[in-house]
Amino acid sequence: MNLSRAFDLLRCLLVSAIVIHVGLRWQQSRSHQLAVEEPIARIEDNKALALSTSRRTLILATASYCHFCRESLPFYRRVVPLAHQTGIRVVGLATEDLAVNRAYLLSENITIDDVVGSDEAHIPIQGTPTLMLLSSDGSVIGWWRGKLNSSSEVSLINMINSTRVER
Repeated sequence: MNLSRAFDLLRCLLVSAIVIHVGLRWQQSRSHQLAVEEPIARIEDNKALALSTSRRTLILATASYCHFCRESLPFYRRVVPLAHQTGIRVVGLATEDLAVNRAYLLSENITIDDVVGSDEAHIPIQGTPTLMLLSSDGSVIGWWRGKLNSSSEVSLINMINSTRVER
């Protein structure tokens, strides 16, 4: 094999590796952008969550370093006040230091009732952002992960508004 052919082969392998890498990165980022409903039926109540203190609880799992959380802030600024208006308790679920997460949410004008750690709440969070709408007995009414698309946002808003009617 001559040197020119070897360089052509090497160039071809390098381009193929780059294409595969870019494709995998795109697929990973795409999977994080889509909201995914989890097949979990119930979350055990505990002292940290105190689900029984409210008819419904909206769990908002975020992290200050999460870019999908930052991109979702305008939606959170709309949905959290709506939840409060309908009597839904809103709890921040921190996957980082509680004080850091609390300060992050407050600095972004997201007013929540409490912030708890994901470990103490015993909720399996596989990524941020994650939103969960729970009943007072821990039954999962809705579970979304990632930056919500518009139909998922509407779905969550409709579930929150249905709480207003059920009161």
